[in-house]
Amino acid sequence: VYTKQSLMDAIVTKKGAASSTMPLAWHFQDMASSTDRGDTDLIRIPYGGSFNVRWNFDKERGVYVRSLAGAVQKERDGSTIESDNVIVIKTEQQVLDSYGRLKVRTTGSGEAIGYRDGKRFILRWRRSIGEPMRFESTDGSEFIFNRGQTWIEVTTDDVIFAGVGS
Repeated sequence: VYTKQSLMDAIVTKKGAASSTMPLAWHFQDMASSTDRGDTDLIRIPYGGSFNVRWNFDKERGVYVRSLAGAVQKERDGSTIESDNVIVIKTEQQVLDSYGRLKVRTTGSGEAIGYRDGKRFILRWRRSIGEPMRFESTDGSEFIFNRGQTWIEVTTDDVIFAGVGS
């Protein structure tokens, strides 16, 4: 599932609920210059079969381009799905019913990997109920995002996290 804040706000207004805006928890920086970008040009997330995800880093433009099942993924309007930051978090999930609906743990803490400017960062994620998710490096310092789109992938796969933090 993915969405935009403007669509979330429209539903909140339509339903007459309280604001969907959470307190700002992340801090942002400008994208690195093309000469300061890294060489981590591929992120693979093996969800299985036609759900396998790849993010390819376009070093010239400084963005990650999402592919699903081997094809570049597009928005409804035909534009390519791109992100300035990609975060992969590891957590637990439980299948709830025969439809395959999942209960995904998004509170507490766990391992994460951040990608920004063609570089890979070993992170931890933390979140308490009612709070935004926070990301920090192994030394405890806050992870700083590039301004722009951020995509968070959620997985339970140990393969992606083999050797992380060791």
